[in-house]
Amino acid sequence: MLTALLACLAGGLGAVARALVDEAVTRRFPAWISTLLINLSGSLALGVASVIATDDALTVFGTGFCGGFTTFSSACWQAARELGLRRVRTGVLYAMATVAGCLAAAWVGVQVGASLA
Repeated sequence: MLTALLACLAGGLGAVARALVDEAVTRRFPAWISTLLINLSGSLALGVASVIATDDALTVFGTGFCGGFTTFSSACWQAARELGLRRVRTGVLYAMATVAGCLAAAWVGVQVGASLA
């Protein structure tokens, strides 16, 4: 029960962190860059945590914080928006960059975590 409560709290903190990063980045760049940066960094952090954290800590940090921080729904919406605006190439490339980039970032995180463990 404590782990679940901590995961909820961490999720809220992750959402606040996402909002702060998003606000800072979108002052200078388009929103899709912010979303991509957030999802890449969250995937990297989750990769590291998956190797070095205990089960409870991974639940709190991974499910909680990273779940609140990353924003797959925004990435999907931004890709769909590009498709809706008939910018098919941009929408498809953005979706591919998000999926491939997040998988690569998670893999790098696992490698970093393994070197720390």
